Amino acid sequence: GKIISEKEYKKIEQSGKESGYAWRAVNHQGHVIYLDGASQRASNWLRYVNCARGRCEENVLVRNIPGGIQYYTYKPVAIGAELLVFYGEDYFEELGYSTAPDAETSVKYHCTACLKLFKTEIELQTHTCGSRRRVSGKEKTHKCETCGKMFGWRGDLKKHIRRVLN
Repeated sequence: GKIISEKEYKKIEQSGKESGYAWRAVNHQGHVIYLDGASQRASNWLRYVNCARGRCEENVLVRNIPGGIQYYTYKPVAIGAELLVFYGEDYFEELGYSTAPDAETSVKYHCTACLKLFKTEIELQTHTCGSRRRVSGKEKTHKCETCGKMFGWRGDLKKHIRRVLN
């Protein structure tokens, strides 16, 4: 797609003419640029990749390689399914969403891997998204009394104890 400077993109955005197909990137000189995939003839399939709500929902990964960026699917994608990549917490904050717990709605727990929100710790603990780092603010709550090492999951502590004591 067309390469647009950050200044030019901000003008387009303020005028309300942003295409919805622009990608923010950083060039080799460290400057923010935008790649506009609005033109179907001048763009490719990446114009159809959308934002996942968290890491467990994404099916496309992004990797920086010398001279470019590589996008690839890393798990099966059904025909007609949406291609999703997680843009990061900053993107959600730019849109006005908060990733912090919301006291008013009694949402007190969130998955630090996929950002899904939960009202109870049990809901969070039974949530599975493929990550072992899930309990916000409680990543390391289980302590080995022998060596003092901390673990996020009781099962990991038990495995550690079996290894240390055997």
